[in-house]
Amino acid sequence: NLTNLRVTNDMFYDGSVFVKYNPLGIKLFGGMKQVGVDYYAPGAQSLRVYNTAVAGVNNMSLFPTMNNGTTRNINMYDRFTQESYGGIYNNGISATLLPYFAQYNNATPYGEATANRKGIYAGLEAKDSAGIYDVSVRYDNLKELSAEGGTSGDEARKFSVITAGAKLYINKLFKIKNTIAVNGGARLENTTRSGNNPADLKNQMIDAGLELEAFKSFYILGGYKLATSNGNEYIMGRNSKTNELTSVVAPVKMNDLSQQILSFGAKYNFNKNNVFSAQLNLIENKGQVVYTNDLKSVSKNKYSLTQIYLVYTIRF
Repeated sequence: NLTNLRVTNDMFYDGSVFVKYNPLGIKLFGGMKQVGVDYYAPGAQSLRVYNTAVAGVNNMSLFPTMNNGTTRNINMYDRFTQESYGGIYNNGISATLLPYFAQYNNATPYGEATANRKGIYAGLEAKDSAGIYDVSVRYDNLKELSAEGGTSGDEARKFSVITAGAKLYINKLFKIKNTIAVNGGARLENTTRSGNNPADLKNQMIDAGLELEAFKSFYILGGYKLATSNGNEYIMGRNSKTNELTSVVAPVKMNDLSQQILSFGAKYNFNKNNVFSAQLNLIENKGQVVYTNDLKSVSKNKYSLTQIYLVYTIRF
């Protein structure tokens, strides 16, 4: 039935300039971009992991309920462990924009192809020729072209994002034979909107890692990741045939949401094609994510998970 379909025509542009100083491996860049309100690219906009809680569905296979029998909310750890078919993973190309997790990326949830965005960006990258360090910093200042998720009295959302990361090979710096590497990163994101339905959401994510070659081919590994979110936003529904916004599905509120993963592990490389690794993951979830109106409300979820991985990898 083609009677409810519509034809749209939109575009995007992304222009940038950069300056590079090769002796120090420093690159400065800046640019501006715009992705139209009706820009449609299913191959680029399909989410690999999507927010099934919006539909009141929880198909997690790893510890889906807590000790009291209530269903726990989807956390950061589930994004790379719940890979079963029919769970939170999308295994195909979606013709409709799937609901996303606002607490992880609200500015560009569908990546660079996220529609209804315009703004500027700038950053710095530095990498030395000896491979001792690799550093990057980027700032994005974005705004909606057309206000979504509110009424005629609402202004367009504004987004500011700071992303930074660094990796340092200590062994190369001090000319040590065995690998000693540390890395860290951070992503700070603010969303604001004034009007009849104001929005104010602050997301933060930090991570750190360690790789230590204790002796030849045997590595000790460590990692830490923390994601916090606090404030409110709005999740929009879309027509499955036209991809148009239908209405504000519901507001979503993050009440001091905090998720952290602490990992310890080791691996041994028998050769480049045979690797054995063991890992202990400690996961802790605090705070609350609430979807109101016709969405499934998630109660206060304070819980912890512990998981041990033993993996033997053979490459042919």
